[in-house]
Amino acid sequence: MDSINTYTGHCNYQRVTFHIQLPQALSNYQARACDCDFCTQRYIQYLSHPNGTLEIPHNHSLQTLTQGSEQTRFWQCTHCHDIIAATCEYSDGIRGAVNATLLDEKSQLQNPVAVSPKLLSAEEKKARWRGVWFLVVGLVSKI
Repeated sequence: MDSINTYTGHCNYQRVTFHIQLPQALSNYQARACDCDFCTQRYIQYLSHPNGTLEIPHNHSLQTLTQGSEQTRFWQCTHCHDIIAATCEYSDGIRGAVNATLLDEKSQLQNPVAVSPKLLSAEEKKARWRGVWFLVVGLVSKI
């Protein structure tokens, strides 16, 4: 990924790396702070764009978790337990959002906006994610 709008992030132990590509500079974006217990306890803020891409190179330091409606996989570092990304499978591919707090250049982001997906039905969540999440172009093999 060699675009000027390519950004990299890492877990706190530097064992898991991810790359995102965005249509605009990072300073044009706000992360979304989910208000569910799972995300607030972990201080997760999600960043994505439907015209962007997410790549998490193959890595043996990842495990998956599910929560709530169990439609989403949360990719977690097995060493530091940081949530790297959330992904959801669709018939035409995988969509995902990254934990913006792990971006190397996170200070460029605008202040986060609070969101409350727990108010949506399982079907509404999946439709919303499809419309706002990255296309996942690389991800560790399914576990």
